[in-house]
Amino acid sequence: MRPRSPRSILLGVALASLLALSACGQRTQPTGYGEDYQKNFMLGCNEQTAVPEENPEVTTPGPEAPKNFCECVYDGLVEKVPFDDAKKFEEQQAKEDAGDIAVPKPIQKVIDSCTKDG
Repeated sequence: MRPRSPRSILLGVALASLLALSACGQRTQPTGYGEDYQKNFMLGCNEQTAVPEENPEVTTPGPEAPKNFCECVYDGLVEKVPFDDAKKFEEQQAKEDAGDIAVPKPIQKVIDSCTKDG
């Protein structure tokens, strides 16, 4: 398996954040791409804060990707990756350590395309 780029890892973190955010709210889990999913994705990708496990009261700036990169990835997911596949990856990678995340080829293609465009 080839090493993952920092942007792949960042996307994994963003998707994990999306899963955590949607699990914490009173709303049901999204069943498709839409406004709520997009807002949560952008929050996790572009505006995330890191919360240390040892002291959840302390937050620090987390890995923030450029907004245009996050928008590109979201748009690419909508266009090229079925929602169920994105959700399955989101759930799978939420259980993995950052270095162990295996990004599915269709999602990696979206990331690579946005990296080249950015």
